[in-house]
Amino acid sequence: MVQNDAGRDCVVDGRLDDHPEKALTDPVALRKQLVALRVPRLHRFALPLAGDWAMIIAAFALARWINHPGAYILCTLFIGTRQHALGVLGHDGAHRLGTPRLWLNNALTQLFIFWPLGTTMSGYKGFHFPHHRFLNTEQDTEMAYRNLGAPEWDVPRTRNGIAWRFFKDLAGLGAFEALRLMVSMRAEKLRHYLGPWLTIAILSGMAIATGNAWIPIMWFAAFFSSFVAVWRLRCWVEHLGTDDTHRISMPPVMAFMVAPHNAWMHWEHHEWPAIPFWNLPRARKLETTTPVLSIWELFRYYGQCPVIKTGQATLDKAGKSLIVGA
Repeated sequence: MVQNDAGRDCVVDGRLDDHPEKALTDPVALRKQLVALRVPRLHRFALPLAGDWAMIIAAFALARWINHPGAYILCTLFIGTRQHALGVLGHDGAHRLGTPRLWLNNALTQLFIFWPLGTTMSGYKGFHFPHHRFLNTEQDTEMAYRNLGAPEWDVPRTRNGIAWRFFKDLAGLGAFEALRLMVSMRAEKLRHYLGPWLTIAILSGMAIATGNAWIPIMWFAAFFSSFVAVWRLRCWVEHLGTDDTHRISMPPVMAFMVAPHNAWMHWEHHEWPAIPFWNLPRARKLETTTPVLSIWELFRYYGQCPVIKTGQATLDKAGKSLIVGA
């Protein structure tokens, strides 16, 4: 791997560039660098996908091997974080960033991500793509989703308040949030649910028929507890309290549990949505003018940021900030 004196790795036409600093000042060079980062790679998508499923299966096996209520609870909570990790990969799949072949990208994303989670790719696209197009405006679909849970997304909010909501979600008190999320991601056509319903019915039926009803019980318990908890916490660090996207850094362990697969580089994703998750760190090194906040600095900011009610747009249609007192 070639690095310049600053330790930055860059790619041009699929190769590492010896002079990435040129891209930081030359718009043409920067565009070439960014275009080179857009190429999907099957193994870069499939291996993390297999890894998430391997951890889920291992958690099921560990709970059964220990066979203690505490083990079942802890493993269930861990499984929810990996369900969320699958969802993050599904986000890349929806953007067609999983593999160069569209049919394979869609097959992997639906069969191993969206369907086991009980949702559809079409529903997710209908929820997510308008979010990109109308970010932070009244037409942003995330605003409509948050409105369903008002006033849970009001700011300012102290770190203790955010932490308390997180632990309530872990305890299963955020189950309605999962339902609101599923409603927000509903597919337009009923036939689109055939895949998710059959997947869940067949796998659950097989587990019950073999005397392993505990498996679907853990799966759904994880979804309505820790999945919701990490989903909500990740949403907190993306767009709340701003008319843009927060650019943050996060400790590796926290990133693994809460914002896996570089989901914490959400600013970079909104800047360059055609770049796969595994290349976002390289994209970050090509843009050094926008400041990066630590996750702890962001949480401190939430305690003193301007008042913004749940679902309140922070940009008008002309792109002007609507935040009062910012």
